[in-house]
Amino acid sequence: MNFCKCKVELQALCSGAWVDISKLAASVAVDGGDFDIGEIKLFGEDHPSVAVGKHNRMNVTIRALYTEDALEPYELVKTAYETYCDHGICARWTPLGDGTPGNNIFTTISGVLTTPVYPAGDASSADPCVIEFTITCPRIEESAVA
Repeated sequence: MNFCKCKVELQALCSGAWVDISKLAASVAVDGGDFDIGEIKLFGEDHPSVAVGKHNRMNVTIRALYTEDALEPYELVKTAYETYCDHGICARWTPLGDGTPGNNIFTTISGVLTTPVYPAGDASSADPCVIEFTITCPRIEESAVA
């Protein structure tokens, strides 16, 4: 299994219709979500005493081709960044891409845009112009295609 057929969608303000950006999305990366860890080293012990705390926030970074059409990634994300007071936007992705019942869907919960989305590039590169943005959320929920 690989990620080449992944379906990627965005949802403004984390409510309403999902917009499929799969034809322009190039990557989805997830980080964070690790637990806080506390420790104390005691005089009479060679190893620390360790305690586990709560999960940390998660970050989903999406890379997409830059275009200037209204319902494509740049305009959707720029609107969230510039106009929504909490920069609310959610993402979901289906790694296998098709709508086969039972396939996993991963969805950001209460996402906020935490990086600007403006295009950047290098004159010495022939690479297409891309944007990259990060959605930070308290958790990612896994469900199945119904």
